[in-house]
Amino acid sequence: FVNCGDSEPVGADAIDLNSVTNATISNNYILNPYDDGIDVEGTNGVVISNNHIVNGGIEINDCTQVTVIGNSIYNSKMYGIWIGTHTKIATVSANYVFNSTYDGIVITNHSNATVVANQLLNNQRHGIAISNLANGTIVEGNICIDNDSNGINISNSDGCVIVGNRVSGSVYGVAETGTSDYTLLDGNNLTGNTYAHRR
Repeated sequence: FVNCGDSEPVGADAIDLNSVTNATISNNYILNPYDDGIDVEGTNGVVISNNHIVNGGIEINDCTQVTVIGNSIYNSKMYGIWIGTHTKIATVSANYVFNSTYDGIVITNHSNATVVANQLLNNQRHGIAISNLANGTIVEGNICIDNDSNGINISNSDGCVIVGNRVSGSVYGVAETGTSDYTLLDGNNLTGNTYAHRR
């Protein structure tokens, strides 16, 4: 998929799924989508794996049983990977996200997501952003390097588990903002940031 939807109106994605059951999107090369590289909504059971996306990202909303694994995302015009709007049971693992305009990975309005073993480099806001009642999110074994704001940012989300991550080159290694309570931090390497932790 090259220069996908350049002449289309806003909202043109390279791959767009809506209200599908048991979908797999894998092994695609996507260059210069007009909007998202991959956009999935209202789908039960989706695996997004081993895609290479340049100048676009992955957006998931209103889905159940989501796996996003092994994708490489470069220079997204917005977020690298967005998991939001009432999505349930999502695993985001082993992805490489470089130089997104906003956050590398966003988990928002979703409970009990798992974000594990991803690499987030040089994103222009946070490496990983957890927000808006993304309660119980597990963030484990990720590498966040040289993201412009915070390596891992938790906002208005309770009971998150942040373990075994390596974060450097950010303002805060881990920042908790808003009414984020009962966060567990354990075994994280937060050296090389302006500040290690904000609570």
